[in-house]
Amino acid sequence: MKIQTCEVCQKDITTRKKFMFTHIKCEHCQTPYELDAKSWKWYMLFPFVSVMFAMFVSIRILPTEDIFLKMLIILGSARLLYRILCYLGFYFHFLNYQVRKKSQEDL
Repeated sequence: MKIQTCEVCQKDITTRKKFMFTHIKCEHCQTPYELDAKSWKWYMLFPFVSVMFAMFVSIRILPTEDIFLKMLIILGSARLLYRILCYLGFYFHFLNYQVRKKSQEDL
C-alpha cells in the first residue's frame, strides 16, 4: 500500500502491513519520517473509538454473561477496527508523514 511520496528521492513509500507506524523510513534513501501534528490527533483517537465500539458491541448486542467470551470479543473487535481505521486514515489522507527533524537524541 502506498503511503506517500518521499520528499527527498521522489519515490513512493509503501508498506505491506495494514497497520501504521508512527515512525517510518523510505526504503530507497532511508530518510526518516514521522506523523505530523494533525495526524497525531487522529492516530490517538483511533484506539479510543475502537475500544468504545467494541464495548458497545459486547454490552448491547451480545446478551451473554460469560466474561471470558466478552473479553475475547472486545479485544478482537477493537484490534480489527483499529486496523481498519488506520487503513482508512491512509486511504483518505487523514494520516500523513513529515520528514523527521533532528533532535538532541539523534546527535
